[in-house]
Amino acid sequence: MSNRKIVKFIQPWSGYGPGEVAGFPSEKADQLIEGGVAALYDKAKAAKPAAKKPAAKSAGQATPPAGTNDGGSGDEDQNANEGSGDDNDPNAGNDGGGDEDEKP
Repeated sequence: MSNRKIVKFIQPWSGYGPGEVAGFPSEKADQLIEGGVAALYDKAKAAKPAAKKPAAKSAGQATPPAGTNDGGSGDEDQNANEGSGDDNDPNAGNDGGGDEDEKP
Protein backbone atom coordinates (compact mmCIF):
# COMPACT_ATOMS: atom_id res chain seq x y z
CA MET A 1 0.00 0.00 0.00
CA SER A 2 1.24 3.44 -0.88
CA ASN A 3 1.89 6.08 1.73
CA ARG A 4 0.40 8.84 -0.45
CA LYS A 5 -2.95 10.58 -0.15
CA ILE A 6 -4.97 12.43 -2.75
CA VAL A 7 -6.37 15.79 -1.72
CA LYS A 8 -8.66 18.35 -3.30
CA PHE A 9 -7.68 21.96 -2.65
CA ILE A 10 -10.27 24.29 -1.17
CA GLN A 11 -7.94 27.30 -0.92
CA PRO A 12 -5.01 28.43 -3.09
CA TRP A 13 -1.69 26.92 -2.04
CA SER A 14 1.71 26.83 -3.72
CA GLY A 15 0.43 27.09 -7.28
CA TYR A 16 -2.66 24.94 -6.72
CA GLY A 17 -6.08 26.52 -6.96
CA PRO A 18 -9.41 25.63 -5.35
CA GLY A 19 -10.89 22.51 -6.94
CA GLU A 20 -7.57 21.07 -8.12
CA VAL A 21 -6.67 17.52 -7.11
CA ALA A 22 -3.14 16.32 -6.30
CA GLY A 23 -1.35 13.52 -4.48
CA PHE A 24 1.13 14.04 -1.65
CA PRO A 25 2.99 11.96 0.90
CA SER A 26 0.61 11.16 3.77
CA GLU A 27 2.36 13.50 6.20
CA LYS A 28 2.12 16.51 3.87
CA ALA A 29 -1.48 15.69 2.91
CA ASP A 30 -2.42 15.55 6.60
CA GLN A 31 -0.83 18.98 7.16
CA LEU A 32 -2.80 20.47 4.27
CA ILE A 33 -6.04 18.94 5.55
CA GLU A 34 -5.45 20.05 9.14
CA GLY A 35 -4.60 23.55 7.93
CA GLY A 36 -7.91 23.84 6.08
CA VAL A 37 -6.20 24.21 2.73
CA ALA A 38 -7.37 20.88 1.29
CA ALA A 39 -9.75 18.02 1.92
CA LEU A 40 -9.20 14.30 1.44
CA TYR A 41 -10.28 13.46 -2.12
CA ASP A 42 -13.08 10.92 -2.36
CA LYS A 43 -12.98 9.15 -5.76
CA ALA A 44 -16.46 7.68 -5.28
CA LYS A 45 -17.95 11.12 -4.66
CA ALA A 46 -16.16 12.62 -7.65
CA ALA A 47 -17.22 9.81 -10.01
CA LYS A 48 -20.94 10.64 -9.68
CA PRO A 49 -22.13 12.95 -12.44
CA ALA A 50 -23.28 16.28 -11.10
CA ALA A 51 -26.95 17.14 -11.53
CA LYS A 52 -27.40 19.89 -14.07
CA LYS A 53 -28.81 23.10 -12.66
CA PRO A 54 -30.15 25.95 -14.74
CA ALA A 55 -27.62 28.73 -15.07
CA ALA A 56 -28.19 31.53 -12.60
CA LYS A 57 -28.63 34.97 -14.08
CA SER A 58 -26.40 37.76 -12.84
CA ALA A 59 -28.05 40.59 -11.01
CA GLY A 60 -28.64 43.58 -13.23
CA GLN A 61 -28.53 41.61 -16.47
CA ALA A 62 -32.15 40.61 -16.94
CA THR A 63 -33.11 39.19 -20.31
CA PRO A 64 -35.76 41.31 -22.07
CA PRO A 65 -39.00 39.60 -23.09
CA ALA A 66 -39.04 38.01 -26.55
CA GLY A 67 -39.91 40.40 -29.34
CA THR A 68 -38.50 43.48 -27.63
CA ASN A 69 -35.35 45.25 -28.65
CA ASP A 70 -33.81 46.38 -25.40
CA GLY A 71 -30.23 46.08 -26.57
CA GLY A 72 -29.48 49.78 -26.37
CA SER A 73 -29.30 50.23 -30.15
CA GLY A 74 -32.25 52.64 -30.31
CA ASP A 75 -32.18 56.36 -31.06
CA GLU A 76 -32.38 57.44 -27.44
CA ASP A 77 -29.25 59.02 -26.02
CA GLN A 78 -28.92 57.80 -22.46
CA ASN A 79 -25.93 60.04 -21.72
CA ALA A 80 -27.18 63.21 -23.36
CA ASN A 81 -25.46 66.41 -22.33
CA GLU A 82 -28.05 68.82 -23.61
CA GLY A 83 -26.75 72.33 -23.95
CA SER A 84 -23.13 71.38 -23.32
CA GLY A 85 -22.09 72.42 -26.83
CA ASP A 86 -19.13 70.01 -26.78
CA ASP A 87 -19.87 66.33 -27.25
CA ASN A 88 -16.18 65.43 -26.97
CA ASP A 89 -15.69 66.93 -23.50
CA PRO A 90 -15.53 64.01 -21.01
CA ASN A 91 -16.45 66.37 -18.18
CA ALA A 92 -19.42 67.97 -19.93
CA GLY A 93 -22.55 67.63 -17.86
CA ASN A 94 -20.57 66.21 -14.93
CA ASP A 95 -22.02 67.81 -11.84
CA GLY A 96 -19.58 66.39 -9.31
CA GLY A 97 -20.26 69.24 -6.91
CA GLY A 98 -16.80 70.74 -7.30
CA ASP A 99 -15.73 74.17 -8.49
CA GLU A 100 -15.13 74.06 -12.24
CA ASP A 101 -12.30 76.60 -11.96
CA GLU A 102 -10.49 74.48 -9.39
CA LYS A 103 -7.14 73.05 -10.48
CA PRO A 104 -6.29 69.44 -9.54
